[in-house]
Amino acid sequence: MPSVPLRVMSLGGARQRLEIGSAEDEAKRIVEEAGKKAETKQEDRSRQRRNLSSGREFERDAKERRRCVERLERRTVQKEENLDRKLESIEKKEEGSRARRRGSTRPRRDLAPRSREPEQELERVSGLFVGGGARFSWQRPEEG
Repeated sequence: MPSVPLRVMSLGGARQRLEIGSAEDEAKRIVEEAGKKAETKQEDRSRQRRNLSSGREFERDAKERRRCVERLERRTVQKEENLDRKLESIEKKEEGSRARRRGSTRPRRDLAPRSREPEQELERVSGLFVGGGARFSWQRPEEG
């Protein structure tokens, strides 16, 4: 009967070897899966970092564009204000010019008689008359 236990033992040893072999295979499979999961996580993290940096770049670009647009808006407002001031100035000048023209088209009755008086006095004194030609007299004025 000594042979029976040996066979059982040998069957048990094979069973143990089989179990050890399948446990090793299972361990290899688990390690491989863990490695694959680690690679996947690493790739995900890498993608997230790229996305994050892309997002930051996008935000930086957007901020720069906003600043540029704001500067252009300020310049446009300043130019509009300058144009408004110039337009006001031109309108005031035109109004003044219109007022002067209106004033010059009115007859100046108060100046008309006075303007003729000095002319008549000059004609009398100098012996000239309006319209050309001169009256000269080498004679002494008559005393009267």
